[in-house]
Amino acid sequence: NEGFSVVVIEALACNTPTIISNYKTGAKEVCNNNKNCLMFTIGDSNQLCECLQTIVNNQEKVFELVNNGASFVKKFDINVFSKNIINLFEEY
Repeated sequence: NEGFSVVVIEALACNTPTIISNYKTGAKEVCNNNKNCLMFTIGDSNQLCECLQTIVNNQEKVFELVNNGASFVKKFDINVFSKNIINLFEEY
């Protein structure tokens, strides 16, 4: 059980179209289905196949996923993250 999916963050940061399962924790917490990743129901091979077909056949969707993913992960950049932490401490 992964509490926070670093692997997915890394994939998004590398502009990789990302497919995840809808497992209750981890990747599901950082992915917004159909916005920055594609998601399938665990055990549903047809949904997984549809996700794969989308990645292979729909370059517009891939472009959208990759751009949204890149925008999403900017908040995890060490410089942005450290500034947010400093600001939090300065507020209190």
